[in-house]
Amino acid sequence: MTDTAFGHQVALAALFVYLLQLAKKSNWRIFAWVGDNTDAVNRTLSILAGIVTAAGVTISVQGGWTAGGGVLIQWPAAAAMANGASHAVLQIALQEGIYRKYFKQ
Repeated sequence: MTDTAFGHQVALAALFVYLLQLAKKSNWRIFAWVGDNTDAVNRTLSILAGIVTAAGVTISVQGGWTAGGGVLIQWPAAAAMANGASHAVLQIALQEGIYRKYFKQ
């Protein structure tokens, strides 16, 4: 992994942890579930974010409701997905490390 790729992974991990902390402190009702079972929520969301940020699967919507359109789902080759899985593991570890060091009391 290149230094730039590692830097992006660290930045994404820090961003996700920060956004999760904002959601916990938010008064918005939509985020009320984040405060419940905090450790389980942190771990589950970290795993999901790690997979999403590293997998390379993209979903795009083209068109609109009035003119019609479609949904395009693309995924990379198997070797690229395996590489993405290793990045997902790294992303999850980075998020957990950042959370434990800076946010967990």
